[in-house]
Amino acid sequence: MTDFCTPVFSTGQTQRIALKRMLYQKQTAFQKIEVFDTEEFGRCLAIDGFVQATAKDHHLYDAVFVRHITAQHRSVLILGGGDGFVAQAALALNPRLKITVVEIDAEIVNVVREFFHQTVFEDARVELVIGDAVEYLRQGGHSLFDIIFFDLTDNPLCGSVCPETFTAFYYGAFRNASMALASGGRVVVQAGASNTTMSYLDSAKILAALMKACFPSVAEIHEFIPSFGERCCFLTSIN
Repeated sequence: MTDFCTPVFSTGQTQRIALKRMLYQKQTAFQKIEVFDTEEFGRCLAIDGFVQATAKDHHLYDAVFVRHITAQHRSVLILGGGDGFVAQAALALNPRLKITVVEIDAEIVNVVREFFHQTVFEDARVELVIGDAVEYLRQGGHSLFDIIFFDLTDNPLCGSVCPETFTAFYYGAFRNASMALASGGRVVVQAGASNTTMSYLDSAKILAALMKACFPSVAEIHEFIPSFGERCCFLTSIN
């Protein structure tokens, strides 16, 4: 038995997850996708060497995203989210939602259908768009959304990242998101690890500053995700 090793941003250490068996590995045009079974977390999805979702604790991650959904909300946009778990959790809270999911990599959707038995994309209430999330926002022309979720990977640029390019990417995305929100709408962002060592980009700090420049008020939510080995920061705008 081997281990799946992934960095813990807050300590600089490595989390080792004992593998039972590797089920799938593929390098797509955008990222490396892996699916494997473990004793500790059940079935796991990893992208570019980082755990994204596991059978045991993805509900903890999803619950932070959807906690602000109310019965009055009707239209939700999920940027990323190709595993379908956030969309699934949102519909469980409010079955009357119309959800648009914009995922750049079609293979993620294929993988979760096969290995996680994900059926949410067959639901008539969910529209799946295969394409670039930020370009979707930039083009506009769509209906306004009550909530926009940024469920992107830690490095949505699909390559090497530096603070300047990361900042420019998200600043443009947040500006476009602010124009795509209905009155009183909200943005929720997966912002990476709550704390990082100097070896890693402090994405939570960068994204918090950018959101404060684009939205009237911003709150932080921190949730420990066991399969990540640390607390994850989520940012939400308050109108």
